[in-house]
Amino acid sequence: GGMGFAFLGLAPLTSPNVFMIGLLLAIVQVQFGYSLITRQLYVQRRRWVMELHRDEEKHLVTVVCDANLTRVWTLGNDAATGETPSMQDIAEKGKMFFYLDRDVGEVVDAEGLDALLADSKGIEEEKVEVKPVMGETEELSKRIVQSFSELTRTNLQQMAGKDGGSPIKQLDVLERAAKITGVSFMTLGVLFYVMGNWSAQNAIHRAAQSYTPGSHGATATPPRREDVS
Repeated sequence: GGMGFAFLGLAPLTSPNVFMIGLLLAIVQVQFGYSLITRQLYVQRRRWVMELHRDEEKHLVTVVCDANLTRVWTLGNDAATGETPSMQDIAEKGKMFFYLDRDVGEVVDAEGLDALLADSKGIEEEKVEVKPVMGETEELSKRIVQSFSELTRTNLQQMAGKDGGSPIKQLDVLERAAKITGVSFMTLGVLFYVMGNWSAQNAIHRAAQSYTPGSHGATATPPRREDVS
């Protein structure tokens, strides 16, 4: 809306070619900003753990996150060694990509959940299933989602404490930033429209006052017909 008002104000003051170029650049800029905010939105939603299941017989842990993301981890029989992250490492230091919010939802087996999140077993294999959301391709979705099998304990240690809090908190921050940006663009757009419209009307008014009929060229007198006898 702000861009539209701004270009309405600039239209009387610019040439058609310059106006069209500016309009195309504005479309690209708006699309880029929309894509950036949308990507940040789904990054936060895919952190959010909606369901967590454990199959002790098969040593499988299934993690269902928001925005069409599912992770299936195969845990080893022994404790993780070296740089291989354990379940405890992921639960404590991997919150940038895996956030279990106990304040939201229901915990069926609290003791089992605590035991799983404190498990020292490492992840031997990870399967990531992700479906594209609005504006994404399947290839882009897979590239955006971080796989824990590619991370080491050193990576998780470097990311610890940098997650910014729960996804709900980050979504609120993103919403406020989007609103502030939208209001700013709308205000500036209306200001450009008012100033451009005032300048155009003022120019028309001055031109009308200085206009004198016949001042831009002599008027031709039609020839008089004479009777021919």
